[in-house]
Amino acid sequence: MYKKIAMVITLCCCVIGMSACGKAAVEGQNVVAHMEQASKVNEVAETTQVTEKTSSCETPPKILVWSNKTYYLKEMHSTAEPGTHFGYMKCENGSYAQTISDTAENNVYSAGPSKDLLYYGERGFALYSLTLR
Repeated sequence: MYKKIAMVITLCCCVIGMSACGKAAVEGQNVVAHMEQASKVNEVAETTQVTEKTSSCETPPKILVWSNKTYYLKEMHSTAEPGTHFGYMKCENGSYAQTISDTAENNVYSAGPSKDLLYYGERGFALYSLTLR
């Protein structure tokens, strides 16, 4: 009787141990995928720029170049929901540039299922589209 109980306990420990190893392997793969994605973001950071200067950092730019694509300001104070976080922007005296700093006050997101971008700055959300109105 005690042998059966001991065997069941041993079997449970083995199953739990194997389950934990499988979870650690999956988490390790997630870390690698996240590092690859961060590397791609850094590559984009080197090529992304805003093509115009505004009167101040409180005014979002009318044209935004992101990942070598030109986006046009479509709507100020947008109510679109932010999706995937694409990166950060810094602004100095109305000049915008992408930065890899997570302390930046300006963020760029996907805008739901569309191909639009959502910029979040000092005055709220601004929606950008690939097409000029």
